[in-house]
Amino acid sequence: MQRAGAKLTATKPYSPRLVHIGDACRATSPQLGQGANMALLDALALAQALERCPEDLASALERYARMRRWHVRVFQWASVLFTSFYQPDSRVFAVCHGLAGGAVVEDAGGGEGAGAVGVGDDGTSIQPR
Repeated sequence: MQRAGAKLTATKPYSPRLVHIGDACRATSPQLGQGANMALLDALALAQALERCPEDLASALERYARMRRWHVRVFQWASVLFTSFYQPDSRVFAVCHGLAGGAVVEDAGGGEGAGAVGVGDDGTSIQPR
């Protein structure tokens, strides 16, 4: 395991007889609300990697890890950044958070690219079925 901010993440989310998905292989801050979503995306990426490399489990597992790496890193960095805003250790941040209204809400409308669920380091698109 390696540290990502104050959180732990698996260096490699699999071993020869075990594949980790979701919170089993990484930690993110709960205020992002992405634990279940990321586990589902892990499962989808694993299924797609196994479909593409049905005869070579080692290659499929490496592909799975590559497919998820970029997306996971983005959320881990967001976790590090937002944790200091939502769970501040200083009174200054707490006051600023309170003055800012406590939360930032983003429009979840169906704009361009609304169906995309991720792109791996290797450019492989992760698409829902």
